[in-house]
Amino acid sequence: MFSYLFIYITKHFFKFFFIIFIALILFFVGFDYLNSADKIPKSANLKILYIIYRSFYITDLIFPLALVMGFILTMMQFIKSNTLIAFYSLGFSKRDVVKPIISSALLLTILFIIAHTTKFVYGKEYSDTIINKKSYVNNTMNLFFKYEHNDDMYYIYFKNLYPLKEKVNGIRIFKIVNNDLKEVLSAKKASYKNSMWNIENAEFVSKPLDIKIDSDGITFTKEALVKTLEGFRPKILDQVSEGEASFTLIDAIDAFVLLKNQDLNLNRIKSILYTGIVFPFFALFLIIIFFSVSPDNSRYANLGLYSFGGLLITLLTWGSLFASTKLATNGTMNPELAIVFPMFLLFVIAQSLYIKKIR
Repeated sequence: MFSYLFIYITKHFFKFFFIIFIALILFFVGFDYLNSADKIPKSANLKILYIIYRSFYITDLIFPLALVMGFILTMMQFIKSNTLIAFYSLGFSKRDVVKPIISSALLLTILFIIAHTTKFVYGKEYSDTIINKKSYVNNTMNLFFKYEHNDDMYYIYFKNLYPLKEKVNGIRIFKIVNNDLKEVLSAKKASYKNSMWNIENAEFVSKPLDIKIDSDGITFTKEALVKTLEGFRPKILDQVSEGEASFTLIDAIDAFVLLKNQDLNLNRIKSILYTGIVFPFFALFLIIIFFSVSPDNSRYANLGLYSFGGLLITLLTWGSLFASTKLATNGTMNPELAIVFPMFLLFVIAQSLYIKKIR
């Protein structure tokens, strides 16, 4: 009997969620396209790519909102048609009714988080590049970084870095041993493959560490292909240098591991991790909170007030949390205080209401 209830509620929740989700995507992407139509290249391919990438970006913004709104519409339908009362009359508890919704919302949230490990997160970057550069390739110029690996110190200069293509035009690597310059590598091209930089037609200028009168002196050598700088990823470089490019969760984890010993402020990277992993769960917590105060039937409740209040609280909560994530990402606020603490409060409130009122 419970399986039929689970399927019935899940089907209605998914239906209302996808209606809201698709409607919001069409509205915001359509409005954005009309606003930017004169800036988008005339190429049909680029127009299609712009719409797809902009849809990814809008999805990243409105997905949790669509979850909560889908829940509110589902509850409105159940209350207005007395379906909720029918469930309780058949002997189902409130937890039996809310479990399908929580399970569905949890599954969608996990899928949403997994999407942040892919190029889905580059939607805004790709679409902005199409407008600004009339293509979908971006570059970053004149980068200079310090990199430590296996007790060796490297200073790296990139003339033109193309982070989305994972390529470089113009590269120089200065290898330091015991605070002394040992070797300089220079090349015109390099690409990032299999966690290594593949440098073509590399030229080396080397000198002995212990310079004496009878030492060999400076040597010049060439190699057709050199693989070096293991784990030094181009998206990490782009993120650290500009502070604007997007990060997948995998990039963020790699950046944290790679740069934690580089004397750099990691608050931005932690903010991206918290935003991608912790922030989406606010929708699940709001669903539990709203269900705990939902009326059982429409006769003794003001459904207009319930729906309006739910939407208003959802928008205010989302807006506040979204603003705090941006402040944390920009370095204005501590990421734990701006993201983790508010989410923890929501979790405590939701758990308390679930234990006390949903039985």
